Amino acid sequence: MVHNYEQITDYLNGTLTGNDLRDFEAKLQADTAFAEVVNIYREIETSMAAKYQHSTQNAELKSTLDTLNQKYFNSTAATQATDKPSKGKVANMRIKGFVIAAVSAAAILLLMWLSPWQQENLFDQYYQPTALNLTERGTSNDLTTAEQAYEAQDYTTALPAFEQHLASHPEATNIHIALGNCQLNTGQMEQAVATFQQIADGGSIYASEADWYLAMTYLKLEKVEQAKVVFEKIPEGADHYEAARKLLRKL
Repeated sequence: MVHNYEQITDYLNGTLTGNDLRDFEAKLQADTAFAEVVNIYREIETSMAAKYQHSTQNAELKSTLDTLNQKYFNSTAATQATDKPSKGKVANMRIKGFVIAAVSAAAILLLMWLSPWQQENLFDQYYQPTALNLTERGTSNDLTTAEQAYEAQDYTTALPAFEQHLASHPEATNIHIALGNCQLNTGQMEQAVATFQQIADGGSIYASEADWYLAMTYLKLEKVEQAKVVFEKIPEGADHYEAARKLLRKL
């Protein structure tokens, strides 16, 4: 009896019954190579159920698949090149080849799903804090110090200084955006969303920039659908338009 990938899935899901189940379990007992294929397939399904999201886990899965490929495909090719297999061996190799191909296809889909293009990596690739040029316009010493801390990525120091400045200068929209970036980079995600949303809804010249950082905040939070909606709002010609279109294609 030929055991295909659908039967392997049914077996792992507990839905294979009757003669099919008996034949399958007999095959597992008699054929250690086939049993190993089923185990690999089980690991893949377990991985998908667990929703792996880290690159180290991706690397481990890739390594497992590479080992499987080297062990079965290369050995099969070597056997075909050196031996003239019997009909039984040919049938057995075809079964193994079919199952391995099915496992590999499932693994490819899994790796695409896990992928090194996870939202966290996309955020890291595309995020840059808004630039400030406050000292060029003759600002106070306190705000100059805040800007220096901000540019040094010392967001913990910059954040309260920006808040203090905005208490007396609420119209400084560019400082609001810098404040939102500080909130984003210090883990104050809800506050960052609120800050950027307020600017985006305000209709100022900073609205599209606020939309960009609002979408990036959603991306950091893994709220992909919300991020996509906001990326779509960024108009053509805006500073972040091209980057937003690229991200939309990747999400």
